[in-house]
Amino acid sequence: MNMNECPAAFGAPGIEPRWTSSAKNGVGTAYNSSSRVWFTLSHGIVNEIYFPYVDSPNTRDLEFLITDGESFCHEEKRDLLHKIEYPEQNALLYRLTNSDPGGRYRLVKEILSDPHSPVLLMHTRLEVLDPKLLGKLRLYALLAPT
Repeated sequence: MNMNECPAAFGAPGIEPRWTSSAKNGVGTAYNSSSRVWFTLSHGIVNEIYFPYVDSPNTRDLEFLITDGESFCHEEKRDLLHKIEYPEQNALLYRLTNSDPGGRYRLVKEILSDPHSPVLLMHTRLEVLDPKLLGKLRLYALLAPT
């Protein structure tokens, strides 16, 4: 069976593709050319990943949903306050801190490309500031491929 004869996927054709925001806060890659991953940041999230070439979008958005399972569900790019930092002056590393407007929690992400592999690394830490939410918060990754 060739590709033209395959039945449509469940839910096809899906929603219309959309562009990501052009309001970029960061652009990154690795210091070594053996890694062929590039990425952009906007609204507190990774909003594009390019691989294997800088003109080949691979991923549209990568963000988290945060919920207590009862009273709220926050989407990182829409519902949180965003701060971007460069923790090391000469490193190709970004720190994104996305905070609940009510001051109950914050999500801290450090993002960089592996210099020797085609991999985007994201160290994520959820800091609970409101004792009432300890043990209740859940994170869900939301990935929109291209």
